[in-house]
Amino acid sequence: MPVEYITVKGEQVRKITRYPFDLWVVAIDPGGIADHTAIAALHFVYEPLVEGEDNFHVSPDRKTIKQNVRRTFRVHGLKRLPLGLTIPQQCDRLEEIILARPQLRRADVVFDAGGLGVGLLHAYEERGHKVAARIVFSAGNEIGKLKADRISVPKDQLIGALDGAVQNNELRGSPDLPEVEALFKEAGTFHRAITAAGRSTMNARESEHDDLICALSMSCWWAKRRQSNRLQVGGYLGAF
Repeated sequence: MPVEYITVKGEQVRKITRYPFDLWVVAIDPGGIADHTAIAALHFVYEPLVEGEDNFHVSPDRKTIKQNVRRTFRVHGLKRLPLGLTIPQQCDRLEEIILARPQLRRADVVFDAGGLGVGLLHAYEERGHKVAARIVFSAGNEIGKLKADRISVPKDQLIGALDGAVQNNELRGSPDLPEVEALFKEAGTFHRAITAAGRSTMNARESEHDDLICALSMSCWWAKRRQSNRLQVGGYLGAF
């Protein structure tokens, strides 16, 4: 973000002004023969509050003043594909969902590219579609790049992005998705655990909606990363 300096009580202070950002994300958590493929569609809006003394906060060291923002993660779609569909049939359904809404045609498409996700991911790309991120859930502590342009992301960071949006009251459900509020509460069934090696992990209790939670977590994590990095990805302004 651009940085400027202002004088506050006779001292030079860094002033960081925020700029608006919005992004549509479609995240896919592919399933197998006995597991559903889950799809989440989300609209992320990053809205700086109007400039004014009350809309800036000072860092603890009193050296930086930053403009406050409002973030909203609005869920516009949550869907499971029926069991028993072939990969081409799943691609057909995915295309139908994305083409049905003009906003989703310009969305960043994000895949869980680990394990079962490889087949559906390759089939989708072979049809000429762009994929913004190929994510592999990991148990580590750091984000890393893998072969085939895949990103290794700790599971606690992915689930943490969703949990943070819930805890900060930033996650919203579209009016035509009355069941989404129950899913937000169910996201709390993911709990933090510390392994014997001292690493933090996120473990899921038994839940029939874990696939939807994973898809929603990927969409929240990617939206936050795109906004915070603001680099160029494909044809979009954003991240990584």
